[in-house]
Amino acid sequence: MEIVKKTWPSDAERGCTTRLLLTVISVAVGSCAQVGFHCGVISAPSQVIQKFYNSSQIDRRGTILTESTTRLLWAVTVSILCLGAAVGSILGGYAGDLIGRKRTLLANNVFSILAALLVVVFAQYLNVYETVIVARFLAGINSGVSFTVAGLYLAEISPINLRGTLLVAVSIGNNVGLIISLVLSFYVFNHDYDWDILIGLTPFLLSLFALITLPFSPESPRWLLLEKKDERNAREALTIFREDANIDDEIEEMYREAKLEEKCKVGVFHLFNPRNGRPEWRLPLAICVFFGAANSFSGMNMLWFYSSSLLASAGLSRNQISLSMVLFGVDALITSALCGRLCDRFGRRPVMLSSFVICTVLLASFCATAILEEKFPWMTWISIAIIFLFIMFWNFGPGPVIFIVCPELWAQGPRQASHSITLQLFWWGMFVCGQILPFLQKAIGAYTFAFFASVLFVSSIFFYFYVPETNNVTFGETTEYFRRRSLGLGPEDNEDVTKVRLSLLKTSQV
Repeated sequence: MEIVKKTWPSDAERGCTTRLLLTVISVAVGSCAQVGFHCGVISAPSQVIQKFYNSSQIDRRGTILTESTTRLLWAVTVSILCLGAAVGSILGGYAGDLIGRKRTLLANNVFSILAALLVVVFAQYLNVYETVIVARFLAGINSGVSFTVAGLYLAEISPINLRGTLLVAVSIGNNVGLIISLVLSFYVFNHDYDWDILIGLTPFLLSLFALITLPFSPESPRWLLLEKKDERNAREALTIFREDANIDDEIEEMYREAKLEEKCKVGVFHLFNPRNGRPEWRLPLAICVFFGAANSFSGMNMLWFYSSSLLASAGLSRNQISLSMVLFGVDALITSALCGRLCDRFGRRPVMLSSFVICTVLLASFCATAILEEKFPWMTWISIAIIFLFIMFWNFGPGPVIFIVCPELWAQGPRQASHSITLQLFWWGMFVCGQILPFLQKAIGAYTFAFFASVLFVSSIFFYFYVPETNNVTFGETTEYFRRRSLGLGPEDNEDVTKVRLSLLKTSQV
């Protein structure tokens, strides 16, 4: 392979410009916050909405929903969000490549606005409870598209030295949405008559925020150059993001990535086809598949489900439980904000690998304290402390790994399809986890956390042996790392991608 003798891109010293920061805020608040809101808003008004289902059935059909039918309808209402998100992950993958990252995020707001209108207009005022389920499905599509495209857009507009800091905006936005849902459901729209406003108003306002702010941001320069072959607009977009006309190094790095990749159009099924796939895709695909599936089984969902009953058993009042849940959300927000900066400062592997190990120990400890609570009631407070610590360290590693590391493993060609696969597995994992959690808890009780701890333990081992360091590394260098590794040319299994950079520089100087 021909290597051009050149120093590496100068964006290693770039800072976060005003236009770049505004774009990150627009994506995090306008798109990613909706995901957290949709996931968190449905639990508090559950009893009120189920009563609405029954009253709607009586008014329209003159019959009463049985208890089992009501439970089934509610289970569908909760879980259909994940099914819609799985559809949205596929849709976002294709649309992001076809019409661009920014346009896809803008068009995605149609699903959120339609969902809000269905809940506020058709459900409450027209007394049609089925539209709540349809609205949740549309909200799921919005969530799937947001997670799939937002991370790629931020990865492609960020300087490599700030990529971790800016990519974690996906998690920050998600946690902001979660906190908004908790605050509104506990303290603002907490009456029997305003549940529709609770569910519909905030996503509508967030969509308006995105539609107002995001059009002022340029399209992804990398998508413009490598997908549309439009260097003029790519240079213009990159100049706006960097607020600097000295962008030749970054443009050349994009061309170098395209040359290493020999990019062709890559779809989801193309990656899994052994005849069309390439050897260097196997390991990054395995990493994305593993963490996409394992993320939902890392214990966070179970702890959120368990935390309210645990707080109640500790003797806290309803208001204190509500405040504690909000503080758990703030804990997640603060640590997710710190994660990106720590990853850029110390590297992905040290921060995330240590977080995986700590979360494994914490979850195993929680299993032990939950078992001992019957004999020693004071252990409940230790369990609460463990939940707080677990949320903290989960947002340093197991949580953001699919949003920070996974998009960094790919060159332009297969990046969109691979990220779509990762999030497909994430949402299907969320769906399966939600279905089996009640049965696991009923069957084995607190030992359920031992199962999740084992998932984290296996994830820690997998991360140590197979995930390379991607901090301050270009997409082209990562591609070259996997290409050389697939051919047995080195570096060693647990060496980072930066060593490939050094070897390439030595080769280019010969």
